[in-house]
Amino acid sequence: VHDGNSSSTPELTRLCGTELPSPINSSSNQLYIKLRTDGSVNAGGFIASYNSMCHNILFSHQHQGVIESLNFPNSYPGNSLCSWTIQASSGNTINYTFTAFQLEATSSCNYDYIKVYV
Repeated sequence: VHDGNSSSTPELTRLCGTELPSPINSSSNQLYIKLRTDGSVNAGGFIASYNSMCHNILFSHQHQGVIESLNFPNSYPGNSLCSWTIQASSGNTINYTFTAFQLEATSSCNYDYIKVYV
């Protein structure tokens, strides 16, 4: 696992075995993960999840997905500024449906709010 966009960036860790590794945090907006195997032993593999601190995230050409605030379903942190871009293939539209919604309520939505741009 490298802290950047290629194997020439600093190596954060090298993992093998069967114990779940501790969480890995990058120092920037890029993390490079490389799996190398030899021909002697085959094992079950791995699955990992990732999240970012939500600045300018691009979801491109995915049929469906979920976007959620930081710490959901717990309270989001103060002074958060998050943006997501959803991009469909040319000729398609995007349907966006909120399935949970709880932000600070004010008559003018001046403090905590979501803006949707088309």
